[in-house]
Amino acid sequence: MKNMSIAVVDYDCGNIHSATKALELAMSNSVINGSVSLTKDPEKILNSDKLVLPGVGAFGSCIQKLKSIDGLKEALDEAVLKKAKPILGICIGFQMLFDSSEESPGSEGLGIIPGKVIKFSEQKNLKVPHMGWNEVQIKNLIDPVWKNINNLSHFYFVHSYF
Repeated sequence: MKNMSIAVVDYDCGNIHSATKALELAMSNSVINGSVSLTKDPEKILNSDKLVLPGVGAFGSCIQKLKSIDGLKEALDEAVLKKAKPILGICIGFQMLFDSSEESPGSEGLGIIPGKVIKFSEQKNLKVPHMGWNEVQIKNLIDPVWKNINNLSHFYFVHSYF
């Protein structure tokens, strides 16, 4: 069996080290052989089996940092759009996969997922930002990402946008 390689995209925003350490721990406790690397190197991104795009911060400043690293956006485009490599976006990393966000008008996202990230509207019984534990209803129980996770499991969320 081939060793799986996971590249955590390093663009100097937020929780990149936490995400890397969590993946390393998961890999060490797994039957899957492989490696996790924190990288800005476009070649490493292109040669990895799977990608993780973490992040914490504001859409505009994070996407600007990512795009300022030579070849990084192009490597992500090629890896995900042309080579169909799986990518996991975490927090702002997920939001940056979209075309744009209301949080930062005029800032273009990566455009990997069509659409715009919009802010939750202030409503009587809803607190924004939303913070807390929620049950997640899984729509595709056969997707391997949900292996060993039960429908209606609780996940912790902190967000103002969707």
